[in-house]
Amino acid sequence: MPLIVNDYTWSQTDSLVIVKVPLHKKLPRDVDLFTSSKYIKAHFPPYLFEAALSEEIVEENSKCVLRDGHILFLLAKRENMTWASLTKELTKQELIRLKEEAIAETHNKFEKMSNEKAIQKSQRQSACVSKHLALEGEAKAEIQRKKETLKTNALTDFMEWKKTETDDSSTLLPLWKKLQAKPSEMQSDEEHPKDDHLIFDDESIKTKKETQNINKKLKPPPKTEKPL
Repeated sequence: MPLIVNDYTWSQTDSLVIVKVPLHKKLPRDVDLFTSSKYIKAHFPPYLFEAALSEEIVEENSKCVLRDGHILFLLAKRENMTWASLTKELTKQELIRLKEEAIAETHNKFEKMSNEKAIQKSQRQSACVSKHLALEGEAKAEIQRKKETLKTNALTDFMEWKKTETDDSSTLLPLWKKLQAKPSEMQSDEEHPKDDHLIFDDESIKTKKETQNINKKLKPPPKTEKPL
């Protein structure tokens, strides 16, 4: 059977209720605290403090502090009003029902917090995935840009080389033909160089031969002497 703590004190402001509970030389690590909108409790065996609050508090804005051998409940009022008393009188069954409601309220609160954390975690993961995909897309785009740049540079170099080859063809072609010629042909050209003055066309040669034949026919035969 726990020892009920009745030597507590409390005070209030327009928005806050302060409850001070002595620890009776118990260590803070031995204290189990519980708060809800209508019920608060501090259990440090063998001692127990609990209070069914006369008015509602905002549990999310309330807190507990352990210092100087005391527990301080700093409770934020739901409505800014003066409380007539800290607690209200309840039957045993009403107190049990209030505790069950407080436990269900706390369970729902933690379940809601857990769901919110799960949603936030999912959103962070989605954001990370989106960021990763964006970075991956940028990396692929950068690789593609580099490929296009290399392709453009290679095409430009090829066109420059092609242009240079075309400009030098008039100079390089005769040299290339000479290098491809047979050695005998190159030697013949060197021993018997062509002379434009010794070249006649076929018609001129034919006319010259006909003239020589006519002259031979017109030339009288040589005289022969008869013997005496």
